[in-house]
Amino acid sequence: MSEYKSEINIDLIRDFNPPDELNPKRHPWLRYFAFSLDSVLYMLIFYLFIAVILRIQVLNYGFQYYSFLVGSVLYVIFDALLISTLGNTLGRWILGFRLREEDGSKLSFNSALVRSFLLIKHGVGFRIPFYTQFCLFMSYRNKDDSDADIWNEGYDYKMVDLKGKRIFNLVLANILVYMLLIVSVMLSSNVRYKGELNLSQYADNVNWVYGEFFTNNKSSVDIYLDENGEWQVDVPPNVIYEDYWVGDINRELIVEDGIVKGLKVSEYYENEELVHSRLGGKVKSEILSLIYSDNSTKFIQAYDKKANKVLEEFLDGENGEWDYGDYHLSKKTTAKGYLKISDDVYELDKKHDGKAFIKIEMSILRD
Repeated sequence: MSEYKSEINIDLIRDFNPPDELNPKRHPWLRYFAFSLDSVLYMLIFYLFIAVILRIQVLNYGFQYYSFLVGSVLYVIFDALLISTLGNTLGRWILGFRLREEDGSKLSFNSALVRSFLLIKHGVGFRIPFYTQFCLFMSYRNKDDSDADIWNEGYDYKMVDLKGKRIFNLVLANILVYMLLIVSVMLSSNVRYKGELNLSQYADNVNWVYGEFFTNNKSSVDIYLDENGEWQVDVPPNVIYEDYWVGDINRELIVEDGIVKGLKVSEYYENEELVHSRLGGKVKSEILSLIYSDNSTKFIQAYDKKANKVLEEFLDGENGEWDYGDYHLSKKTTAKGYLKISDDVYELDKKHDGKAFIKIEMSILRD
């Protein structure tokens, strides 16, 4: 009789599935959503660090071309850190997954690292195009095989029944991701230093603006403003480089007691058939950085209509004076024997006798 009771109890235990836990193999899409959510969060944190702390233009350095490799490495490291310290990741927690050792304890870092590597290798194929789709197809086809996922062997991996809260959590998670994305864009789309700037801070701001708006991503020529306020051009061997900044152009950086007070630029052209302002990206990046460094500029410069309007009028107009924050801008164009055909473009008047010239004077000075 006792043996009979024991057999019944064993069968009951074997067949019993607690009401608050579900078989994760029956929810492949939710597992994939949890994985995708964690992956996006890891990439956002990484790009935020690269753009804000290291001040590297992520797209300019071609990270998008090997993002599959960066994403794989990030996932393995971040996933192992979170599982071994917090016991879970945000994506798994939101969608109701629980990962533990068979004795119920949290995974060690080494165990979590090995598991995350196996998941990246066999689950998504290192994110390599086409191979990833093949691995995902194989994982989905074996969704009912409890021994198919080798990365889960030896672990207690279950899904907790969230009783209808899963959709709410997923929506909340997407809101969190978009908020983090917005913050990362805001922080990475701004000069680092505001207010009064020393030469080092000024150079940092200028180089960021130049890299953001005027750099050719495919160029091997390194152009930058050094900490003495002088432009430098590093040209690799066997590369021909022609500087766009040519002609009679004078640039004067105004520095008082180590603080950058502004910039003066003048151009002079004489008896040329066609004249086009040759300031180029260097001087324009200095002008933009001065305006963007003003404390009155909005956090996201692209949406500051007042700042961009002043810059447009200052760069494209002929004459005028403008005040923006702590800066006063002025521009004066003196032309003789030339006809204006478009913004900053002049054509020699063939009816004019004698010397023809154009002089453009620009200044942006801090009050």
